[in-house]
Amino acid sequence: MKNNICVLIVFLSFGANAQKTIGGVAAAGLDMNTAIGGFISQIDITNYDPIGNVYVTDNWEKASVMLRNDKLIHGLDIRINLLKNVLDIKDKKAIRTFAIQKLKYIDVSILNDSSVRYFNPFEYRFSDNTPVVGLLRKETYMNKKWNLAERSYLKIFEATYVKALDVGTKRDRYQVQKEMYLVKDNVLYPILPNKKKLANELGMEGAQKEEFVSYIKKNKINLNEYASGYKILSYLNR
Repeated sequence: MKNNICVLIVFLSFGANAQKTIGGVAAAGLDMNTAIGGFISQIDITNYDPIGNVYVTDNWEKASVMLRNDKLIHGLDIRINLLKNVLDIKDKKAIRTFAIQKLKYIDVSILNDSSVRYFNPFEYRFSDNTPVVGLLRKETYMNKKWNLAERSYLKIFEATYVKALDVGTKRDRYQVQKEMYLVKDNVLYPILPNKKKLANELGMEGAQKEEFVSYIKKNKINLNEYASGYKILSYLNR
C-alpha cells in the first residue's frame, strides 16, 4: 500500500536461494514484502557484476523534471536507476546521473497529452513510521480519503555457484518488482495477503472489521494480486 516523482511516486518465491532487497537506497538481507521500509545504509558492490534490469522502465523515456529548488526542466531522456538511486539522463552520446534526492518529481510522457508522475516522498512514511525509500507513483483520486501508491524496488537472486561441484549460477540477477500500498494522510499501508491482518493494519475492529473481511470474501478479492488495491480502495472510499 506498498510502502504518489510520482516514484509511484510504493507492491515471490525464490526457492532455497538467499535474497537481498534494494529499494532506491541499497539494502541487503531484507524483503520489502515482509519488512516494511526496512533497509541498511549500504552494500559492498566492489567487483559486483550481476545481470538483469535495474531500471523502472526498460527504455529511455521523455520526461520533465522538477528539482527541489523548483526549477523545471523539459524534454529530457531519462531512466530511473533503482540500484544507484539516481536519474540517468542521456545527453547526446553521454549519460549523466542526477541524485534522486535532489528531485521533487518526474513527469514521464506516455501519450502526447498525458504523463505519469513519480515523486519524492519526503513527507510520506510507512505504517511502521519508517521513511519511504525511493520514488513513488501515486494514483490520484480527488477529494478521497484513501489513495493508492506504487513503489518499484529491486530483488536480487544471489549467485548459487558451488565451485567444488561446478553447479549453480555464477552471477547475481536483478529483477524489478512493484508493490502497491494504500495511502491515507501520507502514510503507506501494505496490502497484506491475510484479510484479518489487513483489517488490523488499517485500524479496523469490531463490526467494521467483520464487514471488511466479508466484503473481501464476497467479492473474491485475491490480496496477492496487484489489482486488489483498486478493489479495496473502492470499499474504503464509499
